[in-house]
Amino acid sequence: LPLLPRTSSPSPPRKIYMDASSKFNLVQAARGRKVVLGAKMDSRKITKRDSPNDLKSRAQWNLELERALVEILLEHNTPYHRGGHGWSGEVWNMMVRIFHARHSYVKFSKYQLQEKEKEIKREYKMLREARKQSGVGWDEMRCMIQADAHLWDELTILFGSRINKFKSKPFPLFNLLGDLYDDCWCCTY
Repeated sequence: LPLLPRTSSPSPPRKIYMDASSKFNLVQAARGRKVVLGAKMDSRKITKRDSPNDLKSRAQWNLELERALVEILLEHNTPYHRGGHGWSGEVWNMMVRIFHARHSYVKFSKYQLQEKEKEIKREYKMLREARKQSGVGWDEMRCMIQADAHLWDELTILFGSRINKFKSKPFPLFNLLGDLYDDCWCCTY
């Protein structure tokens, strides 16, 4: 049979929706932009400092949540759960589930819990070294460093401006973190 030309009108050209294109989404993700179907794209300039983590909501921590995290870390500070380089991804996932079960009103990601652990570990190590300095004391009741003004100046030179917040802020997790990091069989500091 011979092919007959179409008698109906030609179909309208297809519209290509850029926000639904998987290739477009991959390019935008590589640039650090969040891609949401149907949403307008962010028109601001992308910089090197942009990252996908900037797009996440900021975790609001308090002492109760920090203590809960440290207690979960202590519960999992065993050779079974913690290897030579810290906790595995699988153990972190398990600890996140436990954290959410105990504190259902917050939903922190695994990344947020890992970053908080790094932050309190860094603060603990800084305060531990600061306590070793000559003339610096530790108030066990208030969980704070005691030092004269000139010693604070020296501590600022040694540890940077991060230590200055501990002039007026207590660090009640110090002893718990000592149990976690000082007697750590898997790490050397």
